[in-house]
Amino acid sequence: ASSAAMTGDMESAAASAAVTASVVVASRDRGHLMLSGRFNSDAIVAYMKEVKSQLETRDVAVFMVDASTGQDFGQMTCEGLYRAKGMVAFCTSEYGAYTGAGYETFYELEFAHQNQLPLFPIRLCDQWPPAPLNNERGTCQNRFVFKKSLVFAEDRQMTNARGVADKIAASVARLGIFRTKLQL
Repeated sequence: ASSAAMTGDMESAAASAAVTASVVVASRDRGHLMLSGRFNSDAIVAYMKEVKSQLETRDVAVFMVDASTGQDFGQMTCEGLYRAKGMVAFCTSEYGAYTGAGYETFYELEFAHQNQLPLFPIRLCDQWPPAPLNNERGTCQNRFVFKKSLVFAEDRQMTNARGVADKIAASVARLGIFRTKLQL
């Protein structure tokens, strides 16, 4: 599919979620897209940071947990989700795995779904939806949330952060997720 068609499809699929979530996202406490991904490799973290940077240059407010020694990444995750107007899911093959850690992509996805946050999935793996190895609970939730009608951006080689950011920024703008006072 062409880039333009992909962006249009992503907007159409997310539009119904945005309308349903209008009450949820109206809160003054919400103001960014939460970037959700497994921080289990340097390559994925670097890619997430590049997409984050690209979105910021397009004036899309984003949040990515970045905890250093002595900081509580769990609290940062909770606050990031609480203030999210939508979520970008960096879907590697292990995305959504239930690990029992308590602060993981499984719970981030569950929160986004339960609170009707618009989802902007980025497909980074071969199997869709992601099916974490030996993880039935995560695989089940991924199949439920990442339904066939939800359009994703694709960048399996993690070489087109700019193009992915373009698609997300265009969808966010068309959906009116970050309305200014003049638009209200």
